[in-house]
Amino acid sequence: NRASGWDNQQLCKILTAGQSTQEWSMILDAKTYFIQSCNKETFFSNNRAVTGLQKPMKAFESAEKFVEKFFNLSLDYIVGPGGVPFIFHNPTVKSMIEDCEKMSNQTFIDFFLENVCLPNHITEFVLYSGYIQYKYGKFTHLYTESKIWECVNIADWELENYDNLIVSMQGYKSITASVQGKAWNLLSQDQQLKYLSFLCSRGIITEPKNTQIRLNTVIN
Repeated sequence: NRASGWDNQQLCKILTAGQSTQEWSMILDAKTYFIQSCNKETFFSNNRAVTGLQKPMKAFESAEKFVEKFFNLSLDYIVGPGGVPFIFHNPTVKSMIEDCEKMSNQTFIDFFLENVCLPNHITEFVLYSGYIQYKYGKFTHLYTESKIWECVNIADWELENYDNLIVSMQGYKSITASVQGKAWNLLSQDQQLKYLSFLCSRGIITEPKNTQIRLNTVIN
């Protein structure tokens, strides 16, 4: 199997964090919008990232099984929110890259691109979460168990719950919103406008219908 653009994007996230000279980095997708103001206290408390922990998602079960075997552990939780915005501890990412190379006897690039494909289908965040547990024994060394914010990222497999997710975006805890490109193409015109009208209400765009026309000439 050949790695896709999405797979390579995951690798780039890890490598970038591993080369950073800062302590922390936040990972976002191009489609991710901040929908309300945030500050340092939103994301950090006592030098720990305020992300919460969550159960691994069923969609990434193969990644979970690979990571458990590779690090010889039981991965009961992963670092929240399971997607973006995701906060990497950069020194730990650098350490993960080095240890994965030793344990796999491969360059990290080869290791990741081999296992991001089927059947293992690892993801950057599941691998990193497994390494956190492997290196520190507990997530709370770097991350809080709960968080005060939420993010709403709509994927194609969640479209049956689309209207409720749009309502969730309007909640006071929601700080980011996004619609996956694949999901966007499956939405009706009215559903697309509902999302764009929400972005307009937050001052992110100015003309929902004009934006819709432009997006539908790009996303396919």
